[in-house]
Amino acid sequence: MKVKQVSLSLVGKYELTILSDSRVILPIGVIQQLRSQGIERLIPSRLPGLKALVLCPEILWAQWTYKLKRSFPCLQTHSGARSFLIPWKPISWDSKGRILLPRQAREYAGIRPDHIAIILGNGYCLELWSEEEFNKITQACEVALQRSIQP
Repeated sequence: MKVKQVSLSLVGKYELTILSDSRVILPIGVIQQLRSQGIERLIPSRLPGLKALVLCPEILWAQWTYKLKRSFPCLQTHSGARSFLIPWKPISWDSKGRILLPRQAREYAGIRPDHIAIILGNGYCLELWSEEEFNKITQACEVALQRSIQP
């Protein structure tokens, strides 16, 4: 079986408002880059140890799970690993760039209607955060960086 080669470099931070019907509008530049590689569907899953989601192009899911297992060896044997390795159903965007995340995914990440969400391009995947969780993790990192540079 021939595997399609994909050259994807999603970079950037985007602030979005979650619509009242819980849909998210993806940035047009992100959609254009995904479409240029023939990507039409994303797989939402949990980011290990974080209250955020990864949106991985469907054709790159095997690459993502391989990376997870290498980074977190316990995912190869732990019975709870399925929650990270067996994702929610793939999603597609509509003609206006809107996606609807599964309810469980939104609840896991704290993504609520009429609130701000952050999408980060992270190589070949996107990360989706509630603004509150993103600010918490960013602030914690800033504190850790300050501690590391203080004499």
